[in-house]
Amino acid sequence: MLESSGRKPVPARFEEHVYTRLKLVKAGLRGSYEHVTRQSLSNASDDAIQNLASSWGPFQLMGYKCLLLGIEVKDIRGDDAIEHGVRWIDMTYGKHLRQGRFEDAFHIHNTGRPVPSSGRHLTHDPKYVANGMRWMRHFNQ
Repeated sequence: MLESSGRKPVPARFEEHVYTRLKLVKAGLRGSYEHVTRQSLSNASDDAIQNLASSWGPFQLMGYKCLLLGIEVKDIRGDDAIEHGVRWIDMTYGKHLRQGRFEDAFHIHNTGRPVPSSGRHLTHDPKYVANGMRWMRHFNQ
């Protein structure tokens, strides 16, 4: 619900700041972007980089996460989007979910990092984690 509002089909969302960072990696002006390296972008066209800089499917999984999963962007746009999204979630913050650390899980999904020790959320929407917790309570009734 946080990422796609339950819409079907889920529209893609292009993220200009991610695109800029990936272009810098490809040009060798930035060492990496998360797990994305210059080598992993060596054959990527501009259209491919735009796809990697867009979020897809019900979990709004960033295209560049496909490199980590060993799949193509089309795989997270198709019928297997949920399966691949769940696989990425399990790899990335599944242990937090299993430990009941849901605030950390929401924060990791949105920022790549657990909630900082300061307790201050670094999400784009400052209410992202609180909204996630609210949706959990709603669906657990």
